[in-house]
Amino acid sequence: MKLVAVLAAILMAGFGSCSVNAQTPITSQNILTPSTNAWSGSVTGAAGGFSGGGSGPAYNPLTNTLIFGYTTATATQRITAEAFAIQHALDLSNSGIKINGYNYSWMINNSGENSGTLTGKVEMLRGNTALQSYTYNYSTPTQGFETKTGTQTLNNPQDLLAADQITLSFTGKDARFWAGYYGPQVRQPSLTLNYTTDPCMSNPAYSSSCAGFNDILTSRRMYAESYAINQALDLVGAGLKVHGLNYGYDYVLGGTWCSVAGTNPDGTLGCSRWEPSYIAVGVAVTKNDGTTLYSNSHLHEEQNSSGSITNSHVFNNSLLLGDMGGFALVDNVYGTGAVFNKFSSWKYTPDPCVVNPLSSTTCSGYQAAYQAQMCAANPTYNSACPGYAAAMFTQQCAANPLSDPSCPSYASAYLTYQCTINPLYSTTCVGYETAYFNQQCSIDATYNTRCPGYEQAYLNKQCIKDSLYSRLCEGYNTAYAIKYLTPISSDSTVANAVNGSLSDTAAVKANDPATTKVAVNTVTTTINTDGSISTGVSATGDTNVDKAITSKASTTNTAPAAVQLAPPPPQQQMAQNEPKGGDRPEPKGGNDKQEDKKDDAPKGSGGSSPPPNINTAQAPSDKPAAPTVRQALQERREAAAKAEAVEKGKNLANEMGKASDLEAQKAVQNVVIQAMGFTPGFDAYSRQIIVQQQFYKPYQVYGNQKTIDNRANLRMFGGTDRLHNEMVDLQYNKEK
Repeated sequence: MKLVAVLAAILMAGFGSCSVNAQTPITSQNILTPSTNAWSGSVTGAAGGFSGGGSGPAYNPLTNTLIFGYTTATATQRITAEAFAIQHALDLSNSGIKINGYNYSWMINNSGENSGTLTGKVEMLRGNTALQSYTYNYSTPTQGFETKTGTQTLNNPQDLLAADQITLSFTGKDARFWAGYYGPQVRQPSLTLNYTTDPCMSNPAYSSSCAGFNDILTSRRMYAESYAINQALDLVGAGLKVHGLNYGYDYVLGGTWCSVAGTNPDGTLGCSRWEPSYIAVGVAVTKNDGTTLYSNSHLHEEQNSSGSITNSHVFNNSLLLGDMGGFALVDNVYGTGAVFNKFSSWKYTPDPCVVNPLSSTTCSGYQAAYQAQMCAANPTYNSACPGYAAAMFTQQCAANPLSDPSCPSYASAYLTYQCTINPLYSTTCVGYETAYFNQQCSIDATYNTRCPGYEQAYLNKQCIKDSLYSRLCEGYNTAYAIKYLTPISSDSTVANAVNGSLSDTAAVKANDPATTKVAVNTVTTTINTDGSISTGVSATGDTNVDKAITSKASTTNTAPAAVQLAPPPPQQQMAQNEPKGGDRPEPKGGNDKQEDKKDDAPKGSGGSSPPPNINTAQAPSDKPAAPTVRQALQERREAAAKAEAVEKGKNLANEMGKASDLEAQKAVQNVVIQAMGFTPGFDAYSRQIIVQQQFYKPYQVYGNQKTIDNRANLRMFGGTDRLHNEMVDLQYNKEK
């Protein structure tokens, strides 16, 4: 009903319209505040004269007057941009306020007892920097209070920003230096600003060049004559802004009509007054507090006419949907006519929070929208994101394909990882060939001629197989002696080397003629390097021991020949062989006969009859006689030589098990066999595990085949075979 009353008032007032052009300069109200606290540098004072003080200006709030004292001082009033915007109900951040200039007015008294120097100053500051400054000098004497007014247009219109401020200051002094307040006076100061607002800042619908113009939407048409705007629009969001409206209608108007009925002279019904028809249409928009935001009216008076009316309006300042009140489009037909197809629609910008909840952190759906945005960009942003598990799996696999065996590239990554640890993991590893080569070389340096230390390793390997492979082999001399010990080589150098290597023993040294004067009368037999046999005195009394430890030659020019081991003669024969007339040896060849007879003698006989020159007498008693001094010394030497021979025999038996091949074992065996007859502890040989050698694998050439002789050959060879068999049988059938 209030809106209808507004429309009725509009219609009765002559169909006026209220609309403000945002580009029209606006003059503000007085921006100065009449209070002592507003003027910095002043104190509350009296009307003037001697009232105490006077070192600075005083302000009289009763008359709104500044009075200066006997020292030069300044009183300043500062107006911030924020205070100005609040004072004039302006949106400092969204109004585009531009200061074009200002108007000033104040009364100056520089006369009589209140005279001196006085200046005024207006400044526009941004922070502490003066943007524009204007000064006024009022030191000229006046006739009492004189009003000073004026308008100052800025050289460059200045945008009013939040950090800006405007100051008005007066500086004065009593020229006579009287105690008290006898200086110039300023009364009723006033300062108003001339400014405009940027229409685009106030309402982006003002022009198509305004920022945000393309974001403006138009609502659907509303066909009701009146309604509450904030309820009728099917739009949501507290941040929705309404910028203006569109409305329209169609009309039909008739001609003159009878406004007052009457009676014709003939008494029939008639019309006493005819008037033209017209149509009045009123439009009004109010705010939610009932104040009129927009109003307009349309009058149609052309008789017998019709038409369509459309109109658009942009508000000076955009309003939030919640600030809107009601809309009404009311028509009044006088006479004949009609108004139909009424409509209205609204220009608005959707609530940014509804269009995009991320437009502001204050939007109610900001958190949900932000999470949705982050999840879309990266599903691993939050465990609540759709597809989080799959995305996390993909991310982990990309960062480390070994994190899960299900990763697409797990196999190749695992191969790479293993190859990094050990290039020998797979033949496909990078560097496998080099690593394999190095591994084989480390196992066996003779794997390849390029292996480090190949030459030395090859030499060692050949030396293990055959110590005679090179003179650089360790044990070459010993191997050479062993190999050629049996049979004795005809080369005297080899024989000397062998005898030299086998004669450096404690027993031999003890029996060395150079170290003892005791004669040894036991006869021994020696095979010389030229193959001949010689008989000499036994060093130990045991020919086997003598042959295992060969004594050194008695002369320095000829090395002793290698000793051919032979079974020892009986003890009686050894005693008989001792010459009676001294240490004279037996003639050459005598020993051969003795050896032959001994070999043919039956067991226990002690050998065959001695040669003619040997004493065969034996002791009359079976009880052995006490040993002589010579015999005791001989026995001790025999014991020492035997002990050393035992150790050599044991060592040779043990070393034989370590030989690397069959030939090496045979070479050692040749020496060991020579000591078998007298070396105790020789069973170590049987306990030694002999290194097995790989010979030919056993297999049958002709499996399950029976060899059948050729019967035709029986005629040729049958008689001969029979005769041979009979001759063999004769050896075993002598008594028959």
